[in-house]
Amino acid sequence: MASHKKILDATEVWHIAADAMHSSEYRANYRDALEFVIRDKKLSVLDTACGSGFPSTDLYKDGFTNLEASDADKKSAEILQSLFSNLKISIPVSAGTWQELAEKIDKKFDVVINCDNSLVYMDGWFETGTFAEGSEDVFQRVSIVLKNFYDLLKQDGFVVIGLGKHYHPGTLEYRLPLQYSADGKGVGIEWFGSMDWEKRENRWTVKVKGEDFEGEFLKRSYTITKEEIAELLKKAGFAKVHIIEPDGPKDNFIVGLKSGIVGSKIN
Repeated sequence: MASHKKILDATEVWHIAADAMHSSEYRANYRDALEFVIRDKKLSVLDTACGSGFPSTDLYKDGFTNLEASDADKKSAEILQSLFSNLKISIPVSAGTWQELAEKIDKKFDVVINCDNSLVYMDGWFETGTFAEGSEDVFQRVSIVLKNFYDLLKQDGFVVIGLGKHYHPGTLEYRLPLQYSADGKGVGIEWFGSMDWEKRENRWTVKVKGEDFEGEFLKRSYTITKEEIAELLKKAGFAKVHIIEPDGPKDNFIVGLKSGIVGSKIN
């Protein structure tokens, strides 16, 4: 008998995987850690990796209402804008790659966030375009994005970058077990990564299989450490850089202070 399952595209697969990963506990831990760093709910915040609505939705509901969001995936941005409209959340959403963000967004922010281990996928989320190989080329590519974040900040602003805690040379392979249900039916999710630290490449595979649908994707990310990102932030012009290792989230935070003026607030 022929299968009539819907074959999901990569964006659809990611939204299911993201929903599965972003449990209420995960979201609360991440939000609390971010709020500890940002602190002032009146600050203007740009979420540069808003594809699944996380963490913008959580921050907004907790009082950070001076928010804007952007994502490199145009389809994700459209889905998110529709979600925000349905929830009556007034967060403007735009689409654009991080390498061109400072040109596309004509304003400055107090805080720029790039969370949920997103930065490393800057060149590997889509199948087309540049994907660097080796430390020198990868660092050069990452530096372009960090300079865009720098240019989007007010003089006393700061950037917060979330990097997965498994991003260190001791990690060669990793798996993440996930549980998920759609309309009361279980969905199988396989999540596997393989890291090559010489090439600076992570190959990440996600497969989802439900009763009426299935799909999979392979994405590539750059393997880089929190210390290396910290050094690249300094080279991009950030006056002070802090590495924060919160207990709850699966990410560490690398915080770059544009001028160092607000450095006393982040210890």
